[in-house]
Amino acid sequence: MKGIYPISGATVSDATHPEFKHAFVVQHKDKNPLILAAETANLKALWEKAIKDSSKLEPGEYHGKESPDKYMKTLGIPNGPSDYPTHSGHRTGRTLSSVGDEELESVFKFKALQNDPQHGGKQEDFDKIHDAYNMLVQLKKYR
Repeated sequence: MKGIYPISGATVSDATHPEFKHAFVVQHKDKNPLILAAETANLKALWEKAIKDSSKLEPGEYHGKESPDKYMKTLGIPNGPSDYPTHSGHRTGRTLSSVGDEELESVFKFKALQNDPQHGGKQEDFDKIHDAYNMLVQLKKYR
């Protein structure tokens, strides 16, 4: 199936499918049912919750737009009002769009090497760095 499927006003329910273990159906009053499948029960539950929450929004409305600030901080990329002074002496923040792809990758690799569990780093910190990098890449792609 190709195209846009409206979520506003849609319902989600479990489905059985001979090929997919974690299947569910999204149903909208103006469209045919859409059968989806997730790789795991956890992912299925996350998808169902996201679709149910989204179905309550009006078309074009969104909540919880992800901010890159905490992810930039995790990687050590300065952002915020006190990081870079301008010629006039005022300080200005740095945005994700001002971070180039090469810089982002370089900062990520440096931080990942510093926190690599095979070299004395903590796995939890290492995972946070990977998550931050992946999120920033996605945010850059879709902004």
